[in-house]
Amino acid sequence: MTSWRWDDYDDGAVFSEDRKESLRAAALEYLGTHGDAVDARVVRCLGEAAALLESGHTGPALSVTATGIELMIRFMVLRPLLIGVFLFDEWADILVDRVIKVRVEEDRKFLPDVLRRVEIEIGDLRTSTGVAVWDFLQSHFWPERDRFIHRGDFPPPKTAIVGLECAQLFRADVIGRIARTLDFTLEETDKWSEIHGVKEVGIGDSRILNRTFRTRDPLSS
Repeated sequence: MTSWRWDDYDDGAVFSEDRKESLRAAALEYLGTHGDAVDARVVRCLGEAAALLESGHTGPALSVTATGIELMIRFMVLRPLLIGVFLFDEWADILVDRVIKVRVEEDRKFLPDVLRRVEIEIGDLRTSTGVAVWDFLQSHFWPERDRFIHRGDFPPPKTAIVGLECAQLFRADVIGRIARTLDFTLEETDKWSEIHGVKEVGIGDSRILNRTFRTRDPLSS
C-alpha cells in the first residue's frame, strides 16, 4: 500500500504533520463527497465503449473511453489531490479552478508529478500484454482520438481495444491505490461515500473506520 507523502509537493517545501493531515483530509472529503457520482459516469463511459467495440464502432469507442479517462484524471486525481494545497487560502476554489480548469490536454501535464507525490509512478503501469499505459495513451490513444474527432480518421481496432484496457487498469490500479491510501473501503462498501472497516495502525493495534459522506455530483448543473 502506498503512503501519503506531501513533504516535497513543491520544490523544497516541507509541510508540518498538521498540514499534511489537512491535505489528506481535503482529498478524503472531496472523494467521499463526489467519488460515487464521478465513478458512475466513468463506469458508464467504459461500459458504452465496450459495447461500441463489440459492434465494430472503433472511433466512437475510442472517444467515449477518452472521456472516461479524462473524468478520472480531473475529478478523481487532480482536483482531490490539489485542492488541499490551497486549503488555507480564502481563494482556494478559484486557485484550483485556475490550475486545472483548462484544456484537458493540460491535465495530462500535471498528472505524473501529482501522482508521484502519493508514490504512484504512472510510467510503470502496464497492461496484461506489457504495454506501457501512459506512453500508449500519449503517443497513440489521444492523437488518434483527436484525428477521429477533428478529421474523421477512424482508428485501428487495436488502439481502441488497448485504450479501453488502459482505462480499466487506470481505474483499478491508480484510482484504487489512491482510495486505499486515503482509507476508503471500496472492497467492502463499493461506495466512496461510505467507509466501514478496521485498519491496522500498529502491532496488535487497530482502529475502526466508520464514516458516511453526503454525495454530490461536481458535474451536475
